[in-house]
Amino acid sequence: MRQSQLLKITGGTRNELDGGRRREVLPITPRDTETEDAAWLDYSLRDAVMLRPYFDLTRAGLRAEDVSSFILNGVDRIERGTFDRVDDHMICLSEPRPLLGRWDDEIWIAREIWTCPGIGKITGGERDFSVTWHGGTRDEITSSVAFAARGFEDRETLSLQLYNLTAARAKVFAAARALSLPELAEVAG
Repeated sequence: MRQSQLLKITGGTRNELDGGRRREVLPITPRDTETEDAAWLDYSLRDAVMLRPYFDLTRAGLRAEDVSSFILNGVDRIERGTFDRVDDHMICLSEPRPLLGRWDDEIWIAREIWTCPGIGKITGGERDFSVTWHGGTRDEITSSVAFAARGFEDRETLSLQLYNLTAARAKVFAAARALSLPELAEVAG
């Protein structure tokens, strides 16, 4: 799809897209706009699903750099699932789900900011907090946050920011259907 269609289905503006591109903070694969006119670049439905939360969260006041890592890491957790080891067994905290696949549950991405005594040793003294990303259902995220606290004395969640990726994705798909975009063939289910 072209840039004008991308902006229509994501609710973004050209200024938001161009600004993110110039600062290299978009949560999509960079495109060479030095040799091509940005208006004629091809974008995928995946790009649109990644950009909708970017526009929503930056408008809500989060820094674009933080938003990009929030989206990229959260979507990575959704697509790969979250697994961890307990003793000699692997456990699944959230099942893998394709970004454009069928979702039977409401799926969220989350950014947890946390601290604990001695956090400076973990962060190399750079800051007094750390960030962990999660993805899945609300219950899966709650379990993942609790599981991540294991092994840390007095680990405290300072902030847990959630974004409803299912709702954003549904808005993108509905807008793409309204424009009869052929990229909808990428959607499974």
